[in-house]
Amino acid sequence: MHPRRAGITSIGAGGMNSHIIVEEYTGGSAEAREEGDGRAELFVFSAMTDAALETCLARFRDYVAAAEESALPSIAFTLRVGKNELPRRWAFLAKDRREAAAALDRYLSGDRDLAAALADGDPRTEDARQLAAAWVAGKKADWSTLTGSRPPRRVSLPAYPFERVRCWVAQEEGAPSVTAPLALREKLHPFLGRNDSDVDGLRYVLDVHLDDLADYAFLRDKTPDVVAAFAVDTALAAAKVSGFAADPVVHGLRILGPVDWPATARLVTSFSVAGCRHGLRRHLRGGRLGHPYARRRLRRAAGRRARAAGRAHPHRRPAP
Repeated sequence: MHPRRAGITSIGAGGMNSHIIVEEYTGGSAEAREEGDGRAELFVFSAMTDAALETCLARFRDYVAAAEESALPSIAFTLRVGKNELPRRWAFLAKDRREAAAALDRYLSGDRDLAAALADGDPRTEDARQLAAAWVAGKKADWSTLTGSRPPRRVSLPAYPFERVRCWVAQEEGAPSVTAPLALREKLHPFLGRNDSDVDGLRYVLDVHLDDLADYAFLRDKTPDVVAAFAVDTALAAAKVSGFAADPVVHGLRILGPVDWPATARLVTSFSVAGCRHGLRRHLRGGRLGHPYARRRLRRAAGRRARAAGRAHPHRRPAP
């Protein structure tokens, strides 16, 4: 019987294609398991911290207790070549599961005598003892000298005991974020910018950077533009910020002409007050430079007859 196999293909929109073939794992056969030659096997362990290393050894104690004796060469081989080499290290020699369990119990009880853990009267393990001592001290080791040209197979071992460390950045009040970028921190509204009011009246100035207006911008024939509805949004924001009304209504909006946004450096929105028989009339108008682009009137949603009308002027960048 052949193991089950499958092909998985992923085709990306950018032209990147990937293909992988997976095969059912059937486990090693009894004939494929290699019997040891009687010498002790070298078991090595490493972790980032002493606590993690102790947890690794405790997990391995349960694992090796349930393993077959014939699997020890493969287990020891996988520990040497199939794991990352981390700073905190330990090693021991063992001929069978009983010796391996005893070595693990000594470490878990507090015995850190490496010489005793590697003690063995068999001269065939001398190379293993020297490699292990150097490796535990932090040096690199060429484990291939212990297995020759026909190493044992790799087997599945207990996973590393990763510590549960929270890596989220601590939140700080007022810190920039995706929804509140630094560029908009001091702006009352994306189109109002900073408060530049003086004794002549309320005035809001925006230094135009189209990248900061992505929610309103689009491309028209590959030229950056802003949706005309921004005039409504600006009027509502000006009414709320100025205290005219908490829930204003815009009516009578007229767009006076297109705005050349790529050439616009500044947008000035002013709010002036004049008396009228119906209440207050407030004008949104621009500064001395530039040209008006819209007029609109504002009224309170509650129906009171106080009204507002206004204009705003974009200031053009000087020609080079």
